[in-house]
Amino acid sequence: MSLDRTKILRGPCKIEFAGETFFSRADVTVKFSTPLFDKSSAAYGRHGQGVEDKLIEVSFTPVTFTPAEAAVLWPHASTAIGASIYGAVDTPCVITPIIGQPLTLANAAVTSMSDLAFSPIQAFWAGDTTLTGLIANSADPAAIASYYAWGTVASGVDISAQWDAAKDIYLPYSAAYNAATWQAMEGFKVSANLNLAAVKVDSCGTVDMTLSSHNPTLTFKPVGKNEADVEALTNFGLAIGASQALKDIVLAGPDSGDLSFTLADVTPGADNDRMYGNEADRIGELTLESQAPTARYTFGTVA
Repeated sequence: MSLDRTKILRGPCKIEFAGETFFSRADVTVKFSTPLFDKSSAAYGRHGQGVEDKLIEVSFTPVTFTPAEAAVLWPHASTAIGASIYGAVDTPCVITPIIGQPLTLANAAVTSMSDLAFSPIQAFWAGDTTLTGLIANSADPAAIASYYAWGTVASGVDISAQWDAAKDIYLPYSAAYNAATWQAMEGFKVSANLNLAAVKVDSCGTVDMTLSSHNPTLTFKPVGKNEADVEALTNFGLAIGASQALKDIVLAGPDSGDLSFTLADVTPGADNDRMYGNEADRIGELTLESQAPTARYTFGTVA
């Protein structure tokens, strides 16, 4: 039995999407998914299965940061509840490996947003981003080309043209909130909390997704603050039934030109713990959640 080792495919890739080029900190995963439904009867149980949907999920952990890349990977700052995230025009996604066939998804959108870590020792993109490919607009659901296409086999492909290691940023950040400056024991973490609703048609599967909710949260463990300082970030000073005040929190690097991030209209979360122990930090993690219906967050630079 013979084997052609040149057909054992390995190697990294670049991802081109919405005018930007992305690289991944770990492996890029592409999942071709065809959910099935059962065909059954009471007398004989399942006697077959049928294809219910078709979609392709591309998962990767981004590496570099630019404002343009952030606008692509965190695109729903002002997306209205109920609005389509795919829109009227298809946005292709192209995956180009250093060896093998490039893969083009006909119609993709960001359906899961990476967490963000604002820290001098943690990577900024702190989790996976997922791009989901659906059927192209007004396309035939029975045709593979309506979903994706393979390009010409190549080897030794140079994917480095847009790579810039200097854009893998690590900075010490502080937060401005409630007329005070805050430092974090283990950095500041922002989670998107993005929820989408699939728009499914029996004869086509999922053709779109709409925004159900998007309330990003910021969590951090304060350092250099006393009990009175922290109480200003909790709800115990409010009467039962009272509304929380909406305030922005701004994260910023130390120098002019550094990254800044504003999370709009945040309110304190329900809980804040205290720990009493030999090595335990006394003040536990605090959570602030955006209540903004649109203009939820902004990426900027320090003046």
